[in-house]
Amino acid sequence: DRVTVSNDVPYGHTRKARYISGRTGVIELAHGTMIYPDSAGNGGDDAPEHVYTVKFTSTELWGAEAAEPNGVVYFDVWEPYITHATSQESAA
Repeated sequence: DRVTVSNDVPYGHTRKARYISGRTGVIELAHGTMIYPDSAGNGGDDAPEHVYTVKFTSTELWGAEAAEPNGVVYFDVWEPYITHATSQESAA
């Protein structure tokens, strides 16, 4: 599935890197559920959430002029950070 990472800035502890915010990638692997750091790291419950390894192209992250050709980055992303990519995002 193609997914887009939310473009919000979480308050407190998070495992969502800013450089993937608003970016679209492809789920490569599902890991099952793990402790959600945005809850547990901020004094809340463990609140398990699904975690996926998402593959992003370097072009998607840094633009065509700055990206290494054919480069990719894999990032583990918790489900609350992502939504299915729209058809417009999929075409980009």
